[in-house]
Amino acid sequence: YIFTTPSHHRVHHATNAKYIDKNYGSTFIIWDRMFGTFQPEEEQAIYGITKPVNSHNPVYLVFHAWMEMFRDLWRYPKASWKILFGSPTEYERNEVKKMKMADVDEEQKRKTA
Repeated sequence: YIFTTPSHHRVHHATNAKYIDKNYGSTFIIWDRMFGTFQPEEEQAIYGITKPVNSHNPVYLVFHAWMEMFRDLWRYPKASWKILFGSPTEYERNEVKKMKMADVDEEQKRKTA
């Protein structure tokens, strides 16, 4: 109940929808229990990342999520609070995704004009 087990760690690395953004506690799972991010392992974990990365560069593989987050902060300052403090799935799903779609629409308008 206090320490992280191998089962908790599997959930932390899983890409199953119910396991995303869960079990951050490293050594002490009690923090996840206290702050609502605890998820027991209820089904087999599927490991990996949620978006494909088209690189074999080890430095890029380690830091690509951070680089994307800082790029989004620069490009979408109105969503900065959600980018910095929200769940990655939340900010990607909501404001930033809408803003990115608007950027694509603007680009298409420029190409056709």
